[in-house]
Amino acid sequence: MGTQTRITFQGLRPTAPNGRQALMNPERGLRFEIGTGRLDSDEVKHGVDSAHWPFRAWLHDGVSVGQGYCYLTQFHDSPISDEKLAAIQRDFDILRGLRLGAKFLLRFAYEFDGVTHGPTAEQICRHMEQLKPVLDRNWDVVYVLQTGWVGLWGEFHTAIHQTEKDPAKTAMIVRGTLDLLPPDRCTMMRRMAYKRRDLETLGCLEEVTAATAFSQRPAARIGFFNDGTLANASDGATFPDPPYAVPGNQEFDYLVREAPFLPVDGELFWSDQVPPSDPANPQPYHGLDLTYSSAAKAIARLRLHHYSTFSYVHGFSGLEKPVYGVIDAWKETPVAAAELDAGHLPYSPDYFAGAPRTAFEYIRDHLGYRLEAQQACFDNTVQPGGRLRIELTLVNRGFAAPVNPRELYFVLGHGSGEILEIPTGVNAQTLQPYRPGDPAFTPLTHRIAVDAVLPADLPAGEWTLALWMPDSRKPLRLRADYAIRLANNLAWCDWGGRGVNTLGTFSVER
Repeated sequence: MGTQTRITFQGLRPTAPNGRQALMNPERGLRFEIGTGRLDSDEVKHGVDSAHWPFRAWLHDGVSVGQGYCYLTQFHDSPISDEKLAAIQRDFDILRGLRLGAKFLLRFAYEFDGVTHGPTAEQICRHMEQLKPVLDRNWDVVYVLQTGWVGLWGEFHTAIHQTEKDPAKTAMIVRGTLDLLPPDRCTMMRRMAYKRRDLETLGCLEEVTAATAFSQRPAARIGFFNDGTLANASDGATFPDPPYAVPGNQEFDYLVREAPFLPVDGELFWSDQVPPSDPANPQPYHGLDLTYSSAAKAIARLRLHHYSTFSYVHGFSGLEKPVYGVIDAWKETPVAAAELDAGHLPYSPDYFAGAPRTAFEYIRDHLGYRLEAQQACFDNTVQPGGRLRIELTLVNRGFAAPVNPRELYFVLGHGSGEILEIPTGVNAQTLQPYRPGDPAFTPLTHRIAVDAVLPADLPAGEWTLALWMPDSRKPLRLRADYAIRLANNLAWCDWGGRGVNTLGTFSVER
């Protein structure tokens, strides 16, 4: 066997060019709240329309997910119009055309203010049948379809018809949502208690484990969205029973166990819902009461519940309203390596090299996955028709594993333009930051290795070795903006639509 090259990689440093900016990656991170399928005639016009989506304005914070709210209020007792269905398709096309790796966290809703009309459960299911063709054309740019539909803002409470109180009806809606999904997509529900109740009604209640994760079993396809994250002791009635939103609460602990295998999203309350601190005991950060939403508590919670996405709109003066909010406070809160070490929180040794960091930066950069190459080892010189041995180790510094399936490939590139793909058999969903259930949160090192037989007609000369993590959907597979970038200072290249992380070079000699 020939000699091998061994390369040790550095993580991204804040002193590198654009080192304080976010790493732009798909299906993770901060997210917007935007209108989807909007019409001038809509009864509810919530979220900015597609002409004003803010993706380009916030590239420095790496925002690639928009919670796409589609209100169907005016169709509460009638079929969805062809005009509305066409508007939904229009916005899918616009999102795809941004070429920013953007996707929808999609939610359909009807009720907005407690006064607007609401549909029956049967009408919701009829609408699902109408929506299925347009969804089936566009799952490539749907990150997750939330189980909204019911009640105010699609949050399963305060419905005009009190639908959320009828397990038979809510189970019918959950079953309908699951039936809409293709095999490679999941949904989310507003509370874990709702998931447990509806799965029990459907006769398929079980807890997701490593053995059942990523399967077609109903429990393995229902994640969680917490629209009251850190709002108060109960997370805005998300965890309504004592001891509320802390370990020991049945729902809270249920989520701790299932979250490693499912998509989790959340948002703060709006800024005007955050109380001021006691005037007799004035607090920093414009006097906000951060008892439940301090940066330290946020970081610990987002990691514990494996959040992949989190709203950038709620509580941030730059996107909500010009009122100082919780995220503004996080932007002014410093964070140090010692604090993270005390909580066994993930970060690269290079993350703090040469510059201070804020809690906001840390949250922004570690929501979802953050894959960092550690070391690569591969043959220096090979022959056409011979074998090429490659081994790469990765660490996931993020709070969660990638949500949707995608295979990892080693890719070989030659100056002639020839490209060779080598599948590794590794699914990105398995790249957990730590072993689920590990109380010490010990980082896992993932080994990716191949021993590939090369084509006999492989051109001689220097070849570049790269890692490619493409979207699994055919329309996006050769879209570099939808491929995953490593959190290393490596060259990022577009090879015929393949967004690749270059690792090193080797020679082919005849």
